[in-house]
Amino acid sequence: MHAPTSRPRPVPLARLLPLACSLALAALVALAPAQPALARWLLPRGGTVVVAGTWGASLVLHAAPGADQPVVASVPEGTELTVSGAPVWAGDGLYYPVRHPSGVAGWAFDLYLAAGRFSIFSSGFSIQARVTGYSDGPEGGALGFLTRTSTVTRWGVAAVDPSVIPLGARLLIQGLPGVYQAEDTGSGVVGRWVDVWFPTPEAARAFGVHDGVMVTVLGW
Repeated sequence: MHAPTSRPRPVPLARLLPLACSLALAALVALAPAQPALARWLLPRGGTVVVAGTWGASLVLHAAPGADQPVVASVPEGTELTVSGAPVWAGDGLYYPVRHPSGVAGWAFDLYLAAGRFSIFSSGFSIQARVTGYSDGPEGGALGFLTRTSTVTRWGVAAVDPSVIPLGARLLIQGLPGVYQAEDTGSGVVGRWVDVWFPTPEAARAFGVHDGVMVTVLGW
């Protein structure tokens, strides 16, 4: 006869709970995004912004949020505007209510607004960097749709190496229209590398790899 096989005694649930809680807390600490306070992507009401990233063209002000709304004015690159209220999401991005020194008011697409005065163009710094594209989901290289700074991925978001470009910085990228916001990071984005968000993995791959691109980090 064979001796009966002994079975291990189950561990009481009360003894497992502290261990499970400790592991969960450690995971949260390791995976927690950077504090939103470290990123400065919001334009405060009453603050000054400057039109940037139009590459010599002009920014149009709309009568209401949205690219399909009537145009009330055209504002040249470098013009200082005042933010008069909170932004509104209108399909393709954020629109801010702004006021021109002349008194003209309208809604401006966030992609062409940079916090600060005209002096930010001369108080920042420029680097030559590799520029690529990424998108949401594993196919596009991202994990989910939230950035490192807890914002939602959208047009104008860029992933950077924070040791080179600080999170929250606004960037002008040679050959690309608009002002890009350094809100994200990536395991492969190391050194002088800027990864620009695209709405689909196909668009990100089609953008390709561009080396030696001049990236200007606008001053604060």
